[in-house]
Amino acid sequence: MKPSVGVGISATIALLGSIATLFIGVSTFLVDSPAGTPENQPVYMRYIVFFSGILFVSFAAWGIASGVGLFRRKEWARLSVIVFAVILVVTAVPGLISFLLMPTPTIPHDTDPDLSKVLFVSMHIFTALSFGILISVSIFWLWFFTKRDIRELFRGAQTVGDELSHASGRPISISIIGWYSLITACFFPLMLWLHFPVYLFGFIAKGLSAICILLAICAFQIGIGIGLLKLRASARILSIVYFAILIISTLAGVLIPGSQARFDAAKAEMMMNMGAPSKAIEGTPSAVHSTKWSALAYTLPIFGVQLWLLIKNKEAFKAASLQSESSN
Repeated sequence: MKPSVGVGISATIALLGSIATLFIGVSTFLVDSPAGTPENQPVYMRYIVFFSGILFVSFAAWGIASGVGLFRRKEWARLSVIVFAVILVVTAVPGLISFLLMPTPTIPHDTDPDLSKVLFVSMHIFTALSFGILISVSIFWLWFFTKRDIRELFRGAQTVGDELSHASGRPISISIIGWYSLITACFFPLMLWLHFPVYLFGFIAKGLSAICILLAICAFQIGIGIGLLKLRASARILSIVYFAILIISTLAGVLIPGSQARFDAAKAEMMMNMGAPSKAIEGTPSAVHSTKWSALAYTLPIFGVQLWLLIKNKEAFKAASLQSESSN
């Protein structure tokens, strides 16, 4: 495949997928409007729908901008697609695993269990295929847009073996982690607004304690994000410590005795604060148990990969530090 053809196909896929995502996002907002909201809909569902709409529209705008940038051979668009592909891989792979492990739901007073089973299997196959397509496209983009000829097509020849995102010597992986820290920090105000509890090392912090912890983590992530983008060695060390703590906290949240009950109680309280009906809360313990292990499948790969990349790219930070010292 010629480089230009592959770029054109990728740009078209990005645009078509983003337009479809934008349509879903706009439809979500229409459903969440006063005219489209059922009178008996719980308050917490409006939060979920609104937040989902923001995510859909944000990713759609990102994809459309990247697709247009690919057609115009913009270097930032190539890097943007790589970042997007990484996000898809680290979310879609655990998502597929969690979905395949999901038990078959039981429908009370089901008049046709055979038909329900067929529908569930069909939905299972369709969803698994959708995840598979996302993963396949993401892996292809990671391979295709990091090839030497594609790098040269977008920004000219580079030194063989370099993983540098620009002349400053910052690896692409460090750029991704830096921007990941900054972007995820933007969600902390929403967590404060929804009165999210903080779940650390198997224990729950609520109220003022949770607010202080969330604000501290938000400020910390902004600090290390900026530091990583500037290749500050101190930011790398702090990031390694941070992700190591998150991994330990995630494992502790699953393994420490009694953490499941505390997690269930915290989620039930949060759902009550968001206006969930008592019937939705009654089934929380079993639902939370599966959600908890699914969260483990999501968070460990995300934190682990970032920790490994920070350790791996030690030399890039050393080089930046030496360059800064020599310029001074």
